[in-house]
Amino acid sequence: MEAVYAENLTPEHSIIELSAAEAKHCRVRRMKDSDTVIVLNGKGLASLGVLRIDDKNDTISVQCKQFKEKYGESSYDTTIMLGWLDNKERLEFAIEKCTELGIKRFILTRTQFSSQKKPDALRLQEKIIATIKQCKRALLPHIIIKNNVKEALSLLHDVHIFIADAKGTPLSSPTDNTCFCIGPEGGFSTEELELLQKNNGGATFVSLGTTRLRAETAAIAASVLLHIR
Repeated sequence: MEAVYAENLTPEHSIIELSAAEAKHCRVRRMKDSDTVIVLNGKGLASLGVLRIDDKNDTISVQCKQFKEKYGESSYDTTIMLGWLDNKERLEFAIEKCTELGIKRFILTRTQFSSQKKPDALRLQEKIIATIKQCKRALLPHIIIKNNVKEALSLLHDVHIFIADAKGTPLSSPTDNTCFCIGPEGGFSTEELELLQKNNGGATFVSLGTTRLRAETAAIAASVLLHIR
């Protein structure tokens, strides 16, 4: 069953027309009139429905049949904080895979040793939309971009903070409302680590294995630890 995205979907809709981009996606995927689809609004709501293709008016809509809140979502509130990476393809790969695994929020921050080129938020958002359709998640993870670690930490309140570090201890029992902090290719600076440790009553250094991981691999490994329980 295919999934389509309609951010304005509400429980009051009996029929919802798809955007031009989503209609194009349906045609590329060779979807047909009367196909059963899942509509996702990115805010936690999904609807099982039937595709209605109007070739005369060049529109595609979905006749909504059944609604469900938090479709495809885990109960865990999890965040990945990741330093800006030099390689945009690796950053996009990390965002896609962490979205598949259930991460609900991404904080991308410039660090002392990170790339100074700001990530393309719009492109990353497009990647996330494509990913939630692929894995059938009704909630669109947030992308937040900050200029330094101090700004990033201002977004975290009453959150358990973990820092990926090869010398850390294994994560035995992760809790809800957590943020996993992963440095860029050069890691976090001493000053940035001190800031992370002072926030929310301290942070825990967590090992993600015996080998040194690339930043994008560490983000994916952390997502697995937080969600595959």
